[in-house]
Amino acid sequence: QNGVPTDLSHYADPMPQAPDTSGMSRYAADKAAEAHDEAMERWLCRYLYRRVKAAQKRKERIEKKVPKS
Repeated sequence: QNGVPTDLSHYADPMPQAPDTSGMSRYAADKAAEAHDEAMERWLCRYLYRRVKAAQKRKERIEKKVPKS
């Protein structure tokens, strides 16, 4: 799934859950879905930013251990 885990309930910044739109009007359901999409986009940006930073940190640690040639 493009490297994005699906079970993220144990993370400090959990993935936003999809809203329960049962019993909502079509307008309210669409509005809730749009809000969820925006929240997912913000969450994904934070998630990917953390992944990139972690990779950079790993690279820096490895560069410290590997002798310069």
